[in-house]
Amino acid sequence: MDKTEKYDEMSELCDTGIKMGLPEILIEFKTKAQTAVTRSQNGIVAVILEDSTKVGDENLSYTYNYEADIVKSDWTTTNLDYLNKIFLGKPKRVLVERAETGEDFKSHITPGTP
Repeated sequence: MDKTEKYDEMSELCDTGIKMGLPEILIEFKTKAQTAVTRSQNGIVAVILEDSTKVGDENLSYTYNYEADIVKSDWTTTNLDYLNKIFLGKPKRVLVERAETGEDFKSHITPGTP
């Protein structure tokens, strides 16, 4: 019996109301571990977004590991949509630099930084 068959059998038991306890937790842990491995194979996305939602905020750099980490009120609807679309590619990490509307983007790029 392969892993898929075991998972299907356990899922079927759970669906019928039989409580399995610890094995269910292990399945969740394995699923999250597999997702982390898959994501670690992907790269890091860096993006500069023109956004005036938080004018005057000193924090202009953001790092997101998961789409759920994004605070929706921090971004305009358009930029939030961009960030959500970036996560469709399942990147390991997303680095975001906020530029205020009309600001020169070159000030956000430092040569030689990884």
